[in-house]
Amino acid sequence: MNKVKARIWRFRVIAGADGAEVEAEELGKGSLPVDLARLVHINALACASHKVVDHRVIEHEARILTSYLAGRGAHSPLTVDYPAFRASSLHIRRLVSECSGLGVMTASSEALFRWKDRPGALHSFDVLPGHLVPMYGSVGVRPDLLFHVPGGPIAGEARGRHRTAKKKIFPDNPDSQQKNRLLQLAEWSVGKRNHPYFMSWVWISQSGVAADIFVPWIDDRHSSSFQVNLDWLRQPGHKRWKIRTPEHRSRPRTQQMSHEEYLERAQVFDALPVTIAGAIERTNTELQAAVNRLYETAPPPSRTLRGVRVRGEWKPADSLGTPTHEIFVGVLAEQLPTSRLSRNEMSREDNGVIAAHLEGRLLTAIRPLDSHYASWEWLEANLGD
Repeated sequence: MNKVKARIWRFRVIAGADGAEVEAEELGKGSLPVDLARLVHINALACASHKVVDHRVIEHEARILTSYLAGRGAHSPLTVDYPAFRASSLHIRRLVSECSGLGVMTASSEALFRWKDRPGALHSFDVLPGHLVPMYGSVGVRPDLLFHVPGGPIAGEARGRHRTAKKKIFPDNPDSQQKNRLLQLAEWSVGKRNHPYFMSWVWISQSGVAADIFVPWIDDRHSSSFQVNLDWLRQPGHKRWKIRTPEHRSRPRTQQMSHEEYLERAQVFDALPVTIAGAIERTNTELQAAVNRLYETAPPPSRTLRGVRVRGEWKPADSLGTPTHEIFVGVLAEQLPTSRLSRNEMSREDNGVIAAHLEGRLLTAIRPLDSHYASWEWLEANLGD
């Protein structure tokens, strides 16, 4: 399990007749667990259910990502080949930044909020399943991701950006882009009955990989979804700031239920016929269809896992030349009936040998090329009864 340096902010939105205002305060800094195999896994399936799915493309993008990013062993920081990143073209830097933003946000939020991952629980707003479009619309300002958690749906904004500073891994304060985006999302939230949301802003720089995380200012008694784990904080925060809606920007609707009332009801847009439970059930069906297409386009089975055929191959992360590790993006023919890996153990790394993540039928793994261990036997042992 690798880590990223993180700084957490708590914010609240004040909506009035003359516009919206966002207030924020820094809670502190520390390191959050983010496994590289989990990052690959998240990017492989986050947006897959509503588009053409091709294993070759997903594997190719994963090899590019892991050519730039690396984890040098258990509990080590997630690192980036910064000279290569800095020398790359803008569109490559954007790919690495956006994939890092998506993966770090999702993986770190699971540790931060102690959420348990479930099939069909994560969507991209760019390709929402059709039955969710009436709830959220298809145009205008929208977050990046939608999480289905026990307390109801929560939106997430995942940004990845390049930072040119040589020494400071964080800006002294959130920059204007962060503040303006948080305000735009506040207006979106107010217009959607104060829909809960949070934002993660991942920085890639010479100093490494870091994340600014903005969570809503909510008392824990109102929602189990936003019980924030702050045990990882090592340095207290002391900064505060606020920003208001510019005069030229359209005003948010003000006659809405409060954020707390919304969370206590634990559902969105109750007047609509589509329930959250029904949406998740339909989502799972679409997700299974996407995994089937991923399996069909993967290389023929060359191995089995507890008797189940697995399609996929070990591939070197060699987009930048001589690789130091290789990845595996595999798809099982069917889901294993049981697994020894619990949610908290699902990403494992023993003695720097191999890191793996299994969810449903998708298996992602990363191992160093200089490893002399039988990696597939390790997976069999750790995924057995």
